[in-house]
Amino acid sequence: MPALSMITESLNALVPKLNGERNLFLMQQICSLARGERLQQQVDLALQQNGIDPARIPLTGNSFSLLVNGNIEQQQTVCAAWLATSLSEPVNSSTWYHERKEQETEIIATPQNTINWKFWETQELPRATMTEEERKASEYDKNKLISEAKVTMALSQATAKLYALIANNIPTSPVTEQEYQANVLMTVSNYAGEYLRTIQMLYHGRQPYGLSIHRVSATGFTVADEQGYELERVRNKTSLRYQDVDWLGNGKIMGKDYFVNLKVIADPVIAVQRVEPTEKVLPKVIEEELPKVVEKAPIEEASPKVIEKEPVINRKGKR
Repeated sequence: MPALSMITESLNALVPKLNGERNLFLMQQICSLARGERLQQQVDLALQQNGIDPARIPLTGNSFSLLVNGNIEQQQTVCAAWLATSLSEPVNSSTWYHERKEQETEIIATPQNTINWKFWETQELPRATMTEEERKASEYDKNKLISEAKVTMALSQATAKLYALIANNIPTSPVTEQEYQANVLMTVSNYAGEYLRTIQMLYHGRQPYGLSIHRVSATGFTVADEQGYELERVRNKTSLRYQDVDWLGNGKIMGKDYFVNLKVIADPVIAVQRVEPTEKVLPKVIEEELPKVVEKAPIEEASPKVIEKEPVINRKGKR
Protein backbone atom coordinates (compact mmCIF):
# COMPACT_ATOMS: atom_id res chain seq x y z
CA MET A 1 0.00 0.00 0.00
CA PRO A 2 1.25 3.57 -0.69
CA ALA A 3 2.71 4.91 2.57
CA LEU A 4 1.40 8.44 1.95
CA SER A 5 -2.23 7.28 2.12
CA MET A 6 -1.59 4.90 5.02
CA ILE A 7 0.09 7.61 7.10
CA THR A 8 -2.75 10.07 6.49
CA GLU A 9 -5.37 7.47 7.46
CA SER A 10 -3.42 6.53 10.59
CA LEU A 11 -3.07 10.17 11.68
CA ASN A 12 -6.72 10.90 10.97
CA ALA A 13 -7.67 8.04 13.30
CA LEU A 14 -5.86 9.88 16.14
CA VAL A 15 -7.99 13.02 15.81
CA PRO A 16 -10.94 13.05 18.25
CA LYS A 17 -14.35 13.37 16.61
CA LEU A 18 -17.69 14.76 17.77
CA ASN A 19 -20.65 12.98 16.18
CA GLY A 20 -18.21 11.45 13.72
CA GLU A 21 -16.80 14.80 12.56
CA ARG A 22 -13.76 16.92 13.36
CA ASN A 23 -14.52 19.85 15.64
CA LEU A 24 -12.68 23.13 15.09
CA PHE A 25 -13.25 24.53 18.57
CA LEU A 26 -12.04 21.36 20.28
CA MET A 27 -8.89 21.11 18.19
CA GLN A 28 -8.04 24.79 18.55
CA GLN A 29 -8.17 24.44 22.32
CA ILE A 30 -6.05 21.26 22.28
CA CYS A 31 -3.43 22.91 20.04
CA SER A 32 -3.33 26.05 22.18
CA LEU A 33 -2.42 23.86 25.17
CA ALA A 34 0.00 21.74 23.11
CA ARG A 35 1.91 24.83 21.91
CA GLY A 36 1.83 26.57 25.29
CA GLU A 37 -0.20 29.46 23.93
CA ARG A 38 -2.92 29.28 26.60
CA LEU A 39 -3.12 28.35 30.26
CA GLN A 40 -5.48 25.71 31.65
CA GLN A 41 -7.59 28.43 33.29
CA GLN A 42 -8.11 30.13 29.91
CA VAL A 43 -9.24 26.87 28.31
CA ASP A 44 -11.59 26.18 31.22
CA LEU A 45 -13.13 29.62 30.73
CA ALA A 46 -13.58 28.98 26.99
CA LEU A 47 -15.35 25.72 27.80
CA GLN A 48 -17.68 27.42 30.27
CA GLN A 49 -18.51 30.10 27.72
CA ASN A 50 -19.62 27.31 25.39
CA GLY A 51 -21.82 25.69 28.01
CA ILE A 52 -19.38 22.93 29.04
CA ASP A 53 -18.47 22.33 32.68
CA PRO A 54 -14.75 21.37 32.86
CA ALA A 55 -15.31 19.66 36.22
CA ARG A 56 -17.67 17.12 34.63
CA ILE A 57 -15.22 16.07 31.87
CA PRO A 58 -13.52 12.71 32.67
CA LEU A 59 -9.73 12.52 32.43
CA THR A 60 -9.95 9.68 29.89
CA GLY A 61 -12.44 8.20 27.46
CA ASN A 62 -14.00 11.47 26.27
CA SER A 63 -13.27 13.67 23.26
CA PHE A 64 -12.74 16.62 25.63
CA SER A 65 -10.49 14.70 28.05
CA LEU A 66 -7.36 16.20 26.53
CA LEU A 67 -8.57 19.65 27.57
CA VAL A 68 -8.49 18.79 31.27
CA ASN A 69 -6.03 15.93 31.88
CA GLY A 70 -2.84 17.99 31.45
CA ASN A 71 -1.14 15.33 29.31
CA ILE A 72 1.08 17.54 27.15
CA GLU A 73 2.47 14.59 25.15
CA GLN A 74 -1.00 13.45 24.11
CA GLN A 75 -2.03 17.04 23.35
CA GLN A 76 0.97 17.53 21.08
CA THR A 77 0.42 14.19 19.33
CA VAL A 78 -3.25 14.88 18.60
CA CYS A 79 -2.55 18.46 17.54
CA ALA A 80 0.17 17.28 15.15
CA ALA A 81 -2.17 14.67 13.67
CA TRP A 82 -4.90 17.28 13.18
CA LEU A 83 -2.62 19.83 11.52
CA ALA A 84 -1.02 17.29 9.19
CA THR A 85 -4.35 15.86 8.04
CA SER A 86 -5.89 19.32 7.62
CA LEU A 87 -4.06 19.44 4.28
CA SER A 88 -6.61 16.87 3.07
CA GLU A 89 -9.64 18.85 4.19
CA PRO A 90 -11.76 20.80 1.67
CA VAL A 91 -10.56 24.30 0.82
CA ASN A 92 -12.39 27.10 2.64
CA SER A 93 -12.08 29.95 0.14
CA SER A 94 -14.22 32.28 2.27
CA THR A 95 -11.10 33.26 4.21
CA TRP A 96 -9.72 35.29 1.31
CA TYR A 97 -12.82 36.24 -0.73
CA HIS A 98 -14.94 39.35 -0.32
CA GLU A 99 -18.71 39.25 -0.26
CA ARG A 100 -20.03 40.93 -3.40
CA LYS A 101 -22.89 43.35 -2.71
CA GLU A 102 -23.92 44.17 -6.26
CA GLN A 103 -24.03 41.97 -9.30
CA GLU A 104 -22.05 43.37 -12.18
CA THR A 105 -23.02 42.84 -15.79
CA GLU A 106 -20.77 42.39 -18.75
CA ILE A 107 -21.49 44.18 -22.04
CA ILE A 108 -21.24 41.93 -25.05
CA ALA A 109 -21.74 42.65 -28.73
CA THR A 110 -24.46 40.64 -30.47
CA PRO A 111 -25.53 40.95 -34.13
CA GLN A 112 -28.98 42.49 -34.61
CA ASN A 113 -29.86 40.30 -37.56
CA THR A 114 -28.27 36.91 -37.84
CA ILE A 115 -29.36 36.50 -41.49
CA ASN A 116 -28.32 39.82 -42.99
CA TRP A 117 -26.25 41.76 -40.49
CA LYS A 118 -23.54 44.40 -40.58
CA PHE A 119 -20.59 43.88 -38.33
CA TRP A 120 -20.74 47.45 -36.96
CA GLU A 121 -24.38 47.18 -35.95
CA THR A 122 -24.48 45.60 -32.51
CA GLN A 123 -26.64 45.79 -29.45
CA GLU A 124 -25.56 45.75 -25.84
CA LEU A 125 -26.98 42.94 -23.77
CA PRO A 126 -26.23 42.40 -20.09
CA ARG A 127 -24.66 39.11 -19.23
CA ALA A 128 -27.21 37.32 -17.06
CA THR A 129 -24.96 35.85 -14.38
CA MET A 130 -21.24 35.33 -13.98
CA THR A 131 -20.22 31.81 -13.07
CA GLU A 132 -19.19 31.18 -9.47
CA GLU A 133 -15.64 30.52 -10.62
CA GLU A 134 -15.45 33.82 -12.52
CA ARG A 135 -17.11 35.79 -9.74
CA LYS A 136 -14.79 34.61 -7.01
CA ALA A 137 -11.69 34.85 -9.18
CA SER A 138 -12.31 38.59 -9.51
CA GLU A 139 -13.03 39.25 -5.84
CA TYR A 140 -10.25 37.66 -3.78
CA ASP A 141 -8.29 39.66 -1.21
CA LYS A 142 -4.64 39.33 -2.21
CA ASN A 143 -3.24 40.04 1.26
CA LYS A 144 -5.52 37.47 2.91
CA LEU A 145 -4.67 34.89 0.26
CA ILE A 146 -0.94 35.46 0.71
CA SER A 147 -1.35 35.12 4.48
CA GLU A 148 -3.28 31.86 4.06
CA ALA A 149 -0.72 30.54 1.57
CA LYS A 150 2.21 31.28 3.89
CA VAL A 151 0.62 29.23 6.67
CA THR A 152 -0.15 26.36 4.30
CA MET A 153 3.35 26.48 2.80
CA ALA A 154 5.02 26.19 6.22
CA LEU A 155 2.59 23.45 7.26
CA SER A 156 3.24 21.48 4.05
CA GLN A 157 7.03 21.70 4.41
CA ALA A 158 6.93 20.55 8.04
CA THR A 159 4.47 17.77 7.22
CA ALA A 160 6.73 16.50 4.43
CA LYS A 161 9.49 16.06 7.02
CA LEU A 162 7.13 14.38 9.46
CA TYR A 163 5.85 11.97 6.80
CA ALA A 164 9.42 11.18 5.72
CA LEU A 165 10.35 10.36 9.30
CA ILE A 166 7.33 8.06 9.65
CA ALA A 167 7.95 6.44 6.25
CA ASN A 168 11.57 5.64 7.12
CA ASN A 169 10.38 3.83 10.26
CA ILE A 170 8.16 1.47 8.31
CA PRO A 171 8.60 -2.15 9.47
CA THR A 172 10.19 -4.35 6.82
CA SER A 173 8.08 -7.39 7.71
CA PRO A 174 4.38 -7.54 6.79
CA VAL A 175 2.13 -5.83 9.34
CA THR A 176 -1.60 -5.52 9.89
CA GLU A 177 -3.32 -2.16 9.60
CA GLN A 178 -3.64 -1.97 13.39
CA GLU A 179 0.07 -2.72 13.86
CA TYR A 180 1.02 -0.03 11.37
CA GLN A 181 -1.24 2.53 13.06
CA ALA A 182 0.50 1.73 16.36
CA ASN A 183 3.87 2.26 14.64
CA VAL A 184 2.74 5.64 13.30
CA LEU A 185 1.43 6.66 16.72
CA MET A 186 4.74 5.82 18.37
CA THR A 187 6.74 7.86 15.83
CA VAL A 188 4.43 10.86 15.94
CA SER A 189 4.27 10.94 19.74
CA ASN A 190 8.07 11.10 19.82
CA TYR A 191 8.30 13.84 17.19
CA ALA A 192 5.09 15.87 17.71
CA GLY A 193 6.68 18.62 19.81
CA GLU A 194 9.45 19.14 17.28
CA TYR A 195 6.91 19.11 14.44
CA LEU A 196 4.92 21.94 16.03
CA ARG A 197 8.10 23.97 16.54
CA THR A 198 9.17 23.32 12.94
CA ILE A 199 5.92 24.78 11.61
CA GLN A 200 6.49 27.99 13.58
CA MET A 201 10.13 28.18 12.51
CA LEU A 202 9.32 27.72 8.83
CA TYR A 203 6.49 30.25 8.96
CA HIS A 204 8.54 33.01 10.57
CA GLY A 205 11.63 32.11 8.55
CA ARG A 206 9.93 32.73 5.21
CA GLN A 207 8.77 36.27 6.01
CA PRO A 208 11.56 37.87 3.93
CA TYR A 209 10.57 35.75 0.93
CA GLY A 210 7.64 36.81 -1.18
CA LEU A 211 4.98 34.64 -2.75
CA SER A 212 3.79 34.98 -6.31
CA ILE A 213 0.21 34.00 -7.11
CA HIS A 214 -0.10 31.78 -10.16
CA ARG A 215 -3.78 30.88 -10.01
CA VAL A 216 -6.84 31.63 -7.91
CA SER A 217 -10.30 30.10 -8.21
CA ALA A 218 -13.30 29.21 -6.11
CA THR A 219 -11.76 25.81 -5.38
CA GLY A 220 -8.20 26.78 -4.47
CA PHE A 221 -4.97 28.48 -5.46
CA THR A 222 -1.43 27.93 -6.70
CA VAL A 223 1.50 29.99 -5.40
CA ALA A 224 5.30 29.86 -5.60
CA ASP A 225 8.16 31.43 -3.65
CA GLU A 226 11.71 32.53 -4.43
CA GLN A 227 13.24 29.40 -2.91
CA GLY A 228 11.80 27.05 -5.53
CA TYR A 229 8.71 25.82 -3.67
CA GLU A 230 5.39 25.63 -5.49
CA LEU A 231 2.21 25.00 -3.53
CA GLU A 232 -1.10 23.92 -5.04
CA ARG A 233 -4.19 23.76 -2.85
CA VAL A 234 -7.26 22.56 -4.75
CA ARG A 235 -10.47 21.18 -3.22
CA ASN A 236 -9.27 18.56 -0.68
CA LYS A 237 -5.82 18.08 -2.16
CA THR A 238 -2.50 19.75 -1.30
CA SER A 239 0.61 19.29 -3.44
CA LEU A 240 4.03 20.74 -2.63
CA ARG A 241 6.83 20.75 -5.19
CA TYR A 242 10.46 21.76 -4.63
CA GLN A 243 12.73 22.43 -7.60
CA ASP A 244 10.24 20.57 -9.84
CA VAL A 245 10.29 17.54 -7.52
CA ASP A 246 7.13 16.27 -5.79
CA TRP A 247 7.87 17.07 -2.16
CA LEU A 248 4.52 16.10 -0.67
CA GLY A 249 1.62 14.73 -2.69
CA ASN A 250 1.03 12.71 -5.85
CA GLY A 251 2.07 9.62 -3.89
CA LYS A 252 5.56 10.94 -3.04
CA ILE A 253 7.23 12.08 0.15
CA MET A 254 10.23 14.37 -0.32
CA GLY A 255 10.72 13.05 -3.83
CA LYS A 256 10.56 9.33 -2.96
CA ASP A 257 8.04 6.52 -3.21
CA TYR A 258 7.33 4.64 0.02
CA PHE A 259 5.17 1.56 0.45
CA VAL A 260 3.83 -0.44 3.40
CA ASN A 261 3.94 -4.25 3.28
CA LEU A 262 0.43 -4.71 4.60
CA LYS A 263 -1.18 -7.96 5.74
CA VAL A 264 -4.59 -8.07 4.12
CA ILE A 265 -5.41 -11.38 5.88
CA ALA A 266 -4.08 -11.70 9.43
CA ASP A 267 -3.60 -15.52 9.35
CA PRO A 268 -3.88 -17.20 5.94
CA VAL A 269 -3.72 -20.73 7.48
CA ILE A 270 -6.84 -20.24 9.58
CA ALA A 271 -8.57 -18.61 6.66
CA VAL A 272 -7.92 -21.67 4.48
CA GLN A 273 -9.21 -24.07 7.13
CA ARG A 274 -12.48 -22.18 7.36
CA VAL A 275 -13.20 -22.67 3.66
CA GLU A 276 -16.07 -25.11 3.11
CA PRO A 277 -15.16 -28.32 1.19
CA THR A 278 -15.97 -28.26 -2.47
CA GLU A 279 -18.17 -30.86 -4.21
CA LYS A 280 -15.07 -32.71 -5.43
CA VAL A 281 -13.49 -33.02 -1.97
CA LEU A 282 -16.59 -34.01 0.02
CA PRO A 283 -17.23 -37.50 -1.54
CA LYS A 284 -13.55 -38.41 -1.17
CA VAL A 285 -13.55 -37.59 2.56
CA ILE A 286 -16.66 -39.73 3.13
CA GLU A 287 -15.28 -42.73 1.26
CA GLU A 288 -11.91 -42.76 3.05
CA GLU A 289 -12.83 -41.83 6.62
CA LEU A 290 -16.34 -43.12 7.26
CA PRO A 291 -15.54 -46.90 7.04
CA LYS A 292 -12.67 -46.52 9.54
CA VAL A 293 -14.95 -44.85 12.06
CA VAL A 294 -17.58 -47.58 11.76
CA GLU A 295 -15.01 -50.39 12.20
CA LYS A 296 -13.46 -48.94 15.35
CA ALA A 297 -16.68 -48.05 17.15
CA PRO A 298 -19.73 -50.20 16.23
CA ILE A 299 -22.69 -48.37 17.66
CA GLU A 300 -24.83 -51.47 18.46
CA GLU A 301 -22.16 -53.41 20.48
CA ALA A 302 -20.74 -50.51 22.47
CA SER A 303 -23.55 -50.19 25.02
CA PRO A 304 -23.78 -53.84 26.33
CA LYS A 305 -20.02 -54.17 26.91
CA VAL A 306 -19.94 -51.09 29.06
CA ILE A 307 -22.91 -52.30 31.17
CA GLU A 308 -21.36 -55.77 31.85
CA LYS A 309 -18.14 -54.26 33.24
CA GLU A 310 -19.84 -51.69 35.42
CA PRO A 311 -19.27 -52.60 39.17
CA VAL A 312 -22.29 -52.92 41.46
CA ILE A 313 -22.11 -51.06 44.80
CA ASN A 314 -24.53 -51.84 47.68
CA ARG A 315 -25.82 -49.26 50.17
CA LYS A 316 -22.95 -49.96 52.59
CA GLY A 317 -20.39 -49.10 49.95
CA LYS A 318 -19.20 -52.72 49.44
CA ARG A 319 -19.12 -54.69 46.23
